Amino acid sequence: MQTAHHPPAAGAAPAAAPFGAARHVSCQRGAAGVGQALTRLYGNLYASLPHFALDHDLDDCHAYAVHQDSRLRVLLVFVLRGGRVQVLNEVIALDGPELDAFADYVFRHFPAAQAVCLRAVRVARWAARHPCQHYDYLEDTVITLPPSEADYHASLGKNARRNLRRYHSALLQDHPDAVFELAAPDDAEAVHAIVALNHARMAGKHKRSALDAEEARRIALLAREGAVIGVVRIGGRICAGGVATTNGGNCFLLVLAHDPAYDDYSLGFWCCYRTIAACIERGAREFHFLWGRYYYKRALLGEERALDRVLLYRSAWAALRQAPLALAAWRHSLGRRALLWLHSRKDAHGPLARRLLAAQATLRRWRHALRPLPTPTPEE
Repeated sequence: MQTAHHPPAAGAAPAAAPFGAARHVSCQRGAAGVGQALTRLYGNLYASLPHFALDHDLDDCHAYAVHQDSRLRVLLVFVLRGGRVQVLNEVIALDGPELDAFADYVFRHFPAAQAVCLRAVRVARWAARHPCQHYDYLEDTVITLPPSEADYHASLGKNARRNLRRYHSALLQDHPDAVFELAAPDDAEAVHAIVALNHARMAGKHKRSALDAEEARRIALLAREGAVIGVVRIGGRICAGGVATTNGGNCFLLVLAHDPAYDDYSLGFWCCYRTIAACIERGAREFHFLWGRYYYKRALLGEERALDRVLLYRSAWAALRQAPLALAAWRHSLGRRALLWLHSRKDAHGPLARRLLAAQATLRRWRHALRPLPTPTPEE
């Protein structure tokens, strides 16, 4: 497939072009041959064949492509199951009218399809031609990287620069053998060591880590396709680390963790900065922190991009037939709104906010006490 040689930033949609006679639409069974085209067009881990292949047989997928004036504008990989077309591309920007055209194509050529489902995509609100649900779903925090580490360091806030300098000096004073280094992308031992640090840190916060043995295996598989793995060793042991996979000149932070014993040195913050610097040295254009709202992401110049969930139905009757899907999406949107409200009230002093946050913390402690942590993998 023919594309431009330099892809847009991972969160940007290809430049819009009016529909016309030079527009060509195709759809093929099987997605194994579209990997390079996906990378050139989107430059995004979550719109790549290695990520799709973790959960899907690529031979069972379909690849929908739109060329405009001989240039690839849209490339969506999807599966059809139970009357639902699930688009696998995520964390990319799409155009509303293009989604209308995609839904028209799907409903015309796949009679069994009753709904088109997309999640974690950037789509501006638009007047969809089909019955539609469009909800806030997640956020991706992104740094647009400058050409050099020096430029990046200079652009940080005064407090961030001071903290990096102060904590690094304190670390070297107390642990002169502390060193930051890059592990090889296929170093599964380093990946599992970082995941183990994540488990320990979450346990200290009475939280259950989302990174179980299976997720650690998936991260290691993706890292082998290309990654910047930064680790801090003290006494030869990995005490902090981050795994940022690479795709099309952009980096995606899958895990960042440090040993809680080194909290006084803000070791995770310093390790993250050095990992970002390593990505800059490799010519990366964007660094994606992905989901979760944390202060350190803003301190390192991350900016939030909203990601949505979009459901398009063949008809109002099809939406009724897909009521479980519609209700699940609606419930998730309510939970998302409640979570964001709680997050916005973290520093509030009102009695209602205090009671709700206290209840949330209590439930977290109970859940942690009643559910064991995931069993570590042998490498840990």
